[in-house]
Amino acid sequence: MVYGMGRVDASGRISQRALVRALGWQPGQRVAVELVAGSVLVRPDAAGTVVLGGKPYVVLPAAVRLRCGVRAGDAVLVAARLDRGVLVVHPLSVVDGWLAEHHAGLLGGEVW
Repeated sequence: MVYGMGRVDASGRISQRALVRALGWQPGQRVAVELVAGSVLVRPDAAGTVVLGGKPYVVLPAAVRLRCGVRAGDAVLVAARLDRGVLVVHPLSVVDGWLAEHHAGLLGGEVW
C-alpha cells in the first residue's frame, strides 16, 4: 500500500497525482468509481463511467461526493494498492471513526 493526502476541488478532482502515476494509469483510461462502506473504490474498468483526463487526476463524480459527504476543499486519505491496481479514497470522517475506536482501545475503552 502507498498512502497520500489529497484535497478535493470544486469539480471533484483529487490533488494526489503521485498515486495515479504510481498505478500506471493513463489518460483516456476508464475507471469504475463506487462507494463502499463510506469510502470510494476506484479501479480500472473498460466499462467504467469515469475517464481519466490528460493529467493524472482521479475525479469523483458529484453523486459519489454527495453520498460520502465530501465537499470542495475537503482533505482525503488516498491509498493505492499497486499490485492490484486499485485506489481507495477515504473521507476524513471515515478515518476519524477508525481512529476514535483505536484511541478508545488505547485508553481502556475511554472515548477519545
